[in-house]
Amino acid sequence: MVFDKTKWGQKEGDKYIFRNQMLKDVVYNDTIRTLHKKELIDLLGEPDRINNNHLYYEISRTGIGSWSINEKTMVVKIKADNTTIDWIKIHG
Repeated sequence: MVFDKTKWGQKEGDKYIFRNQMLKDVVYNDTIRTLHKKELIDLLGEPDRINNNHLYYEISRTGIGSWSINEKTMVVKIKADNTTIDWIKIHG
């Protein structure tokens, strides 16, 4: 599925509906990889978590209550200049 900003943010309950289908288009998109941090956040929305210049976007999660059993996350590492993307990877 091709990336769509509106669909990227859509949730049913606490689960993102379309992120898993759009994931490859985001991760391997040369245009997205050239964005600055602010532009990326404007496009994808606020990350679910930020830690040491790493932006974490939840893709999918299964679990029981607050316990995660299986989680897939897209991680975006921002370079030391705090503005440009170093890499984008899938974790999980």
